Amino acid sequence: MDKINLKVQEILDVTGLDIKTFSKALKCDYVKMKRMLEGKTEISFDFVNNILNTFSEINPTWLMLDEGEALLKPFNKNKYSDVPFIWDGNA
Repeated sequence: MDKINLKVQEILDVTGLDIKTFSKALKCDYVKMKRMLEGKTEISFDFVNNILNTFSEINPTWLMLDEGEALLKPFNKNKYSDVPFIWDGNA
């Protein structure tokens, strides 16, 4: 598994979000998200950029260079709890 896959899993751990909520917030298919976390699908730079654009609390330096803390500011997971589910039919 690539280091970025582990970082994405760590984001889930640090934020307390489950995979479904995380994938909804990113407008990413749930099955595709699970495959990324399992290391079965490559995580692209565009996906990493989407994480940083969606979750302003995530420290880009930590995500890309493994320096500093994971969060730049406190994370409110309730902010993402009402995001509608997206399924693009492609897994």
